[in-house]
Amino acid sequence: MTAVWVPGDTKRKIVQANVTDIGLVRSIEIFGDIQQGAKVIRLQPLETMPAFDQIEFEGRVYELATHKKPAGRNTLIVKEVVQNGQRVSS
Repeated sequence: MTAVWVPGDTKRKIVQANVTDIGLVRSIEIFGDIQQGAKVIRLQPLETMPAFDQIEFEGRVYELATHKKPAGRNTLIVKEVVQNGQRVSS
C-alpha cells in the first residue's frame, strides 16, 4: 500500500468513548502476539463513527487494527503508531 500525505487543515473531533487496554488473549487473536500500547475503544451509544486517519488519546497516536459493531455500538481495536522504534506523540 502506498500513502500520500495531502497538506491541509487538520480536523479533530472529540467523541465520548470507553477506552481500555486490550487483553492478552484478544491481542494474540488479532495481532498474533502481545502488542504493547493496543487499546479497545467503545464509542458511546449515541456517538456516530467519524471518518478518521488516526486517533489521538492521552498524547499518543493510534491507528485502526479492526472495527466491529456489536449491538449497534462501534468498537475499535487500535494499536499505537511506532516509527523508527519510537512512539509517535500528538
